[in-house]
Amino acid sequence: MSSEEDIVKQHFDSLNSESPVFKQIVAVLKMCDLSNWNQPFAGTFTMKQGQKIYNPNGRPVSVKLDYDKVIQNFRHFLNVINKKVYGNATKKLGRKLRVIPVIEYSPSMRSHIHFCIDKPIELDKMDQLEYSNLIRNCWGKTQWSYKEMDIQPNANSGWIIYILKPFDKITYDLSIDFMNFHNP
Repeated sequence: MSSEEDIVKQHFDSLNSESPVFKQIVAVLKMCDLSNWNQPFAGTFTMKQGQKIYNPNGRPVSVKLDYDKVIQNFRHFLNVINKKVYGNATKKLGRKLRVIPVIEYSPSMRSHIHFCIDKPIELDKMDQLEYSNLIRNCWGKTQWSYKEMDIQPNANSGWIIYILKPFDKITYDLSIDFMNFHNP
């Protein structure tokens, strides 16, 4: 048994080691190594469940949050924060913050995203509160952001285990946001 399998067995003892979800968690855990990160932060963003937008005729239309909008909204957040941190190097050189996002989406509960995001060495002069505020401000610029959010410094493997939990997810396969996942 690999160390990742031991960790999953220890934290999710109700899972059968032959189950597909067990194997998925082990595989994803191998991709979530934080050892090369500068200063990982843990975060949770909640999202509006619906909102009114105006169609081209100027009439309000009610729009509900769906899985694709969750992914798109988090991508927008990453575009905003990457631009703030790296400027034009984001587009020209492909510079991006390391991030591990996990979606807990359900029509019956307030959808939210748990994530781990690195504070890169380029921002070492910025203190933890300033970086937390930068994250909050960038999230606030997204269309579906909701006021409830939590950002904590010093994330570790315990946070990764928590966000990878197989509970509170409709489909485990879709809960890991690989479209926005970046951990080279």
